[in-house]
Amino acid sequence: MHTHILIPTDGSDLSAEAIQYGTALAKAVNARVTGVTVSTPFHIFAVEHDTIQDTLESYRQRMTTVAAQRLDKAKEAAEAAGVDCEVVHVEHAHPYNAIIDISFGHTGPFHRLPLSQCFRAQNALAGTSSYHLVLSRTV
Repeated sequence: MHTHILIPTDGSDLSAEAIQYGTALAKAVNARVTGVTVSTPFHIFAVEHDTIQDTLESYRQRMTTVAAQRLDKAKEAAEAAGVDCEVVHVEHAHPYNAIIDISFGHTGPFHRLPLSQCFRAQNALAGTSSYHLVLSRTV
């Protein structure tokens, strides 16, 4: 059945629920989990150079801290459930593509939702990275 469950997190309340659900499922089926979070690359959109607050280095440091906070929640939930957990932080312009790439390129197999379940979630996810993940590729 399920031996490896991928749990993406963006730090939102919905992600916190997914972490709890995913680790509970992993415990129930004796699977391991991988928590993943994706940071977007540093871009400079400011017209005036005075308005730029982040440098590339400070942005990366800040994103590393944010990612660690997000992934700590996954590690804590897995530890509390007695589930093996590893975490992955990547940088990608399209987080949903990065999540899919990780799921196919990582040692798996990962549990992926059947497409029929994905479309039931479509209304709740509209406009989010999860929505793009569901519609952009074969899940």
